[in-house]
Formats: sequence, C-alpha cells, structure tokens
Amino acid sequence: MTNPQNRDESGPSSLKQQARDSLRALIDYGQIRVQLAILETREASRLLADQAVFIAVGAGFLFTGYMLSIAALVNLIADRFGTKWEYVGLAIAAFHVVAGCILIIVARTVRNKPIFEATLQELEKDEKWLAQNLPSKKKRER
Repeated sequence: MTNPQNRDESGPSSLKQQARDSLRALIDYGQIRVQLAILETREASRLLADQAVFIAVGAGFLFTGYMLSIAALVNLIADRFGTKWEYVGLAIAAFHVVAGCILIIVARTVRNKPIFEATLQELEKDEKWLAQNLPSKKKRER
C-alpha cells in the first residue's frame, strides 16, 4: 500500500488508487465471508455426521429392543392362554403385515398430494407473465 502522506490527493492517479484500494477491500471482505462460510459448513457437516451416528445407533437399539419385546410378548401370550408359541407368533406377524400394508397405502396417498402447490402456482403465473411481457427471440431477430 502507498503511504498516505506521499499520495497526491488531487488528480486521476489518486482516484485510481482509491478505486484499487476499495476493490481490494471488497475482495478481501468477500474472501473472509467465503472462508467463514467454509468453516461453518465444515462444522455443520461434523454436527450432522455426529447426529447421523447417534440416530443410527439409537435406531439399532430400538430395533433390538422391539424384537426382544415381541419375542417376550409371544411367550407371555402363549403361556397365558395355553397355546403354542408358533400360533401366537404367526398372529403377531400377520398383525405387523396388515399394519405395514395400511401404512404403505397411507404413505402413497400422502405422496400423491401436491407439494409446494402455492409456490408452483406462483411460478406458473411468473412464467405466463414473462411469456406475455418479454419479447420473444423471433421478434428480436427481425
């Protein structure tokens, strides 16, 4: 950088220098913002990765606990009512199959509902407006 005492404050060279200094400051500011965004992105990705690990391990524990509770439930029902555990297991499995099918049907009906309906309508309106108000390529070429 130049020394402010040696700089001629009047004239085109000082204006050019001020423009360069302003541009350099703007570029430095942009670089700092990009570095900050990179740093925050890395931190966020680490946090999300940690969350994903905890969710996966938690889901594994929940699944194991669920399976063990189903086995215990089969045994309790079989002992309580004096039936074979195989029949109780089949009945619980049938319940799970029916419940799973119902949930899949519900999920399919939810999936078929339009998502972002208001936004899509606004985009369609914008598209129509642009088509009406902007000159087409053919008109510009004439």
